[in-house]
Amino acid sequence: MCSLLDITPWDAGITETSKGLVCGPLRIIMDSNDVIDCNAIFEGTGLPHNFTAMSKFETTAKFVLVVEKDTVFERLLRDDIFSRISTPFILVTGKGVPDTCTRIFLKKIWDDLALPIKVLVDADPYGIDIMLMYKHGSRKMCQQADYLAVPSIKWIGLYPSDLQIKQITTLKLTSSDQKRLNDILSRHYLTPSVAEELRILRENGVKAEIEGLYTVSDNYIIDEYLIHKITHDSGI
Repeated sequence: MCSLLDITPWDAGITETSKGLVCGPLRIIMDSNDVIDCNAIFEGTGLPHNFTAMSKFETTAKFVLVVEKDTVFERLLRDDIFSRISTPFILVTGKGVPDTCTRIFLKKIWDDLALPIKVLVDADPYGIDIMLMYKHGSRKMCQQADYLAVPSIKWIGLYPSDLQIKQITTLKLTSSDQKRLNDILSRHYLTPSVAEELRILRENGVKAEIEGLYTVSDNYIIDEYLIHKITHDSGI
């Protein structure tokens, strides 16, 4: 119906429950002049359900870091990531496959503030597909891609080529993984760098979760991996 009327689902009053979380030096000013302060260091703030009422943002952040899963989001907060990375930033998770609200929030952050957005996902076909959804939109909502996708988003890991890191826990790709991987490789919008990482994933036949970095050491993910990625890796 929305396609026939050439309107967005939210213009028609059709929305889904917001599940995204945000934390960091950010104040969201709503149309009502209510303020949502996201600077609660030890827990995430839920993104507002009425996302169309977000009027403007106030922040000192220099970039946004999006992590795929809320388990990683919560672990990074427990590990005091904001005091260990000197550059101020905003931490976001869509809790897996992102909802409309999380994607519109990131799109508005980019449109209004032009903050670089960096994405960290599992080195598996489903994690990479989530990264591509943030960047290019989804097939299901392709007609709303202009409102939801942020093509400037940069993928900073976990790359399949990173899996040579010593001691990181890996698993074999399943038949479901292989099917999803082949589907992603057939898409026309892949950059050569992303396509190469996907080929490495297929050739090696193994995958890994972000949490696998903790098997190297408890401090490795923040003090070495993320700091290197943020300061030296421009992303792909």
